[in-house]
Amino acid sequence: MKIDATCCDAEVRYPTDVDLLEDGSRVINRYIAKLCRKFHLSLPSTFGEQTRKVYLGLVKLKKKSRSKVKKCKWFMLSYLMLDIPSFIRLVAVNGTQLLDALRRDEKRTLKAIVTLYHQQEFMYRNDTNKVADRIVSIFQPHVRPIVRGKSKSSIEFGTKIGASVVRGYTFIDHHSWDAYNEESYLELQIELYKKRLGYFPAKVYADKIYMNRDNRRFMKRLEIKAMGNLWGDRPRKGFPRPNSRRLWAKGMRWKTYSVPANGFTVPTISEPSCRKRLPVGLVCAIL
Repeated sequence: MKIDATCCDAEVRYPTDVDLLEDGSRVINRYIAKLCRKFHLSLPSTFGEQTRKVYLGLVKLKKKSRSKVKKCKWFMLSYLMLDIPSFIRLVAVNGTQLLDALRRDEKRTLKAIVTLYHQQEFMYRNDTNKVADRIVSIFQPHVRPIVRGKSKSSIEFGTKIGASVVRGYTFIDHHSWDAYNEESYLELQIELYKKRLGYFPAKVYADKIYMNRDNRRFMKRLEIKAMGNLWGDRPRKGFPRPNSRRLWAKGMRWKTYSVPANGFTVPTISEPSCRKRLPVGLVCAIL
């Protein structure tokens, strides 16, 4: 059985604070206009145009300094703080039938906008970028950032799944919209293998993150052989990598000499050299 964890991309726009605030202001003003048009009510004063003007003034800048972004966020938070009570006042004065006129997804988006405002206001007041259960899209409020550390994108947005491959078939053993440590689900995936096929796997191929002490002890108790890179490819301090160690055992040695440069003597330089008893092909590969 081969197991690994990955992230299924939710296809959301990269979340910046000003983009999220502009989305919240635009959507809540659209809901206010929709209810007023449907129930023939007078449109209250809102700040959607002012928010849009401040947003465009920032995004059109070639260089966006930290102070300008923070000032823009302050204006947009202030305008959104006035638009949310306008919607609440509209429903409170004219009855809850206005709220019932919204669809289920619109009610969910409206709740996400209120939560988004409180999160952004907390981060602005405390000058931080971290908050619990941070909303990255008001249209998909269940999506959470997943730190992956890849060169393409260090953070992905979607659900994190734990998959296992058995005889060419892939099974989704676990999934979560919140980030989690996959090493704690190794026992679950082995138990699901036993439930599907009736017996435990003979070998488990996994990354080194799965091979902690508890998981290795668990597999040893079930007589399951752990395969893969158990200890990682990071060598011990002061020791060469395993491949280099094997080459040294076959006859590699180091020679040290000084190289003069512009009349001065630079520090010693070390380079590998081979003894004559090494094969010619190995010598060429090393050189």
